[in-house]
Amino acid sequence: MAVEKTMQLAALASGLATAGAVVFAVRSLMRARALEADQAALDAEREASSAQEAARSAAVARYGAIAELMRPKTLADLSELKRRLARGGLRSDHAVELYSVARGVSVVVGFGITAAVMALSSLSDVDLLVAAVSLLFGYYVPEWWLGSRTRARQDAISGALPATLDLLVTCMEAGLGLEQALARVAREVAHSEPEMADELSVVVAEIRAGLAVPEVFRKLADRVTSDDMRNMCNVIGQASQLGASLGRSMREYAASARRRRSLGLEEAAGKVTAALTLPLTLCLMPAALLVILGPAVVMIFDSLKGGG
Repeated sequence: MAVEKTMQLAALASGLATAGAVVFAVRSLMRARALEADQAALDAEREASSAQEAARSAAVARYGAIAELMRPKTLADLSELKRRLARGGLRSDHAVELYSVARGVSVVVGFGITAAVMALSSLSDVDLLVAAVSLLFGYYVPEWWLGSRTRARQDAISGALPATLDLLVTCMEAGLGLEQALARVAREVAHSEPEMADELSVVVAEIRAGLAVPEVFRKLADRVTSDDMRNMCNVIGQASQLGASLGRSMREYAASARRRRSLGLEEAAGKVTAALTLPLTLCLMPAALLVILGPAVVMIFDSLKGGG
């Protein structure tokens, strides 16, 4: 009995020691992986910082100090500016520097107009207002231009989406793969819808570069902010992840999108009728009263003159 108890205690101690060793090994492995992840993040941040410094040096060498002065100073601001420029269709390597130069030139022009107004005027309230407006106008002109360009581009892409979606469904039902269908549709709409063709060309290039389909369409949904485009990108991404038939998924989405467009047009038509009520009332009521009451007023005046 004593020998058996001793063996049981030894086995228990051995099991506890083994469990402790396993727990220690797992914790050590997790800690090593966490340290590797932290080191990788630190290396990526250093590489991004070095790339940013190199880009700044290149910008200063090519575009002068004004590009460096107006260029975003943090990685977050730089990424946001690149995203906004991409939404406006400006994706070249020097888009940030050119936009920074445009902002700097606009500020200098606004400041020059302000200085000229203040130097040549008597500094009245109107002159000071004109100077302030000139300075603000010079500072915000590039922002307004980029916002206007982005809205026009987004509207053009949203307007071209129904026809593009029908072409894409037709190509996929004819047997083409997703990449071949996107490339074919991009070639077909290059002249009629250049904005849509540009976005589809970027998608095809990213797929050929090796990016996953869900990631490619997630980036497309980030560049094009319309709800229909975002829904289409979600459908394609989910179908690709789940292994579903892209042709069937796109056909069903095209049918539902067509129904939504019909309902949206009916809603817009109903709103037009309601919106025209007040203008028609204001414009037609005086003419209707004149036509209805005019003869009666004339007869009343004639009778009064005759009686007098």
